[in-house]
Amino acid sequence: MKKFLILFLVLGALNASAASSLPSALRTDGKTVVAAFSDVEKVARSCTVRIIYGTGYKVAVGTLVNDQGLVVTKHSELDTAKSGGTLRIALPGAERYNRGKIVAHDSATDLVFIATDLTQKPEYKWAETDEIAPATWVVAGVAGSATRPYVRAGITSATARAIPKAGAVIGILMGSAVKDKKGVPVRTVTPKGPSEKAGMKNGDVILSIEGKAVNTTDELKKAVGKHDAGETITVVVQRKDEQKTLKIKLGYRELVFASMKSRNDKLSGKVSVRRTGFEKIIQHEVTLAPSEMGGPLLDLKGRLLGINIARRNRVEFFALPASLVQKVIKAKAAEIAKASASKDKAE
Repeated sequence: MKKFLILFLVLGALNASAASSLPSALRTDGKTVVAAFSDVEKVARSCTVRIIYGTGYKVAVGTLVNDQGLVVTKHSELDTAKSGGTLRIALPGAERYNRGKIVAHDSATDLVFIATDLTQKPEYKWAETDEIAPATWVVAGVAGSATRPYVRAGITSATARAIPKAGAVIGILMGSAVKDKKGVPVRTVTPKGPSEKAGMKNGDVILSIEGKAVNTTDELKKAVGKHDAGETITVVVQRKDEQKTLKIKLGYRELVFASMKSRNDKLSGKVSVRRTGFEKIIQHEVTLAPSEMGGPLLDLKGRLLGINIARRNRVEFFALPASLVQKVIKAKAAEIAKASASKDKAE
């Protein structure tokens, strides 16, 4: 019956007059559309949480992954949040906030785990396959409120695949390497970027990164690109007659080069600061903001297909498949247990 209702809604939208706007109830977050997914909404509300720094400032969305209060979300959203204070967690519609503590981080997937004292039991079952056919209906859990829905629906838009890593950046525009001369010239240091903060100047020549000589632009790109944002690397530069050793904390490409976006990215508005370098993703077209990453992606039966991980642009959204998330949870189990134990002792 639900599939027929969804089909009716879609056909109704297609038959609407081109000259008139779509009624608000028939939009993707409209009351009529959301009502078609009421069963899945109940599941989403059992596992979706708001993550907050300070008083009432939502930073991200998270997903409860067990009944011991363990929450998973997108690491780079917390890492770059311009807020402070206690890390707090709240269930949809709840007035009570629960304190949280970061207990593990996985750089390969950009996932971070937060221990809380939540006792809510998630009502989903983990999906048993990552092979989700294109045009499959999916539902994303979002923070919601009394006046805004707790879910948004859409379809998958591509087959599951890997997304190559773009890598972190040091924040420079390189000059052309000079034949028979060592190093790579720095043409421009990006204002307020990682290199400027570390003391690099226009005209410096980069000689080595992490102890390895770099003499071409390709070598420099590879040396930096294999690291993740947030890592600190050692860079040796030549400045006139002296060498200087700099410690550079790598930045996110989307933030460091924000003024150099492509036309598509400019039209897309805000995108995730990390949107590449994933072993496997499920692509869908449920519209989500970067701050809504970390929430659950469910099918119409309420099974957890994955965790939303990146807004690539205005039409492409990525989720890490359930099997990959489970693999990371298993790999981080000892680290999570140890950190969670220390949290309990501190309290």
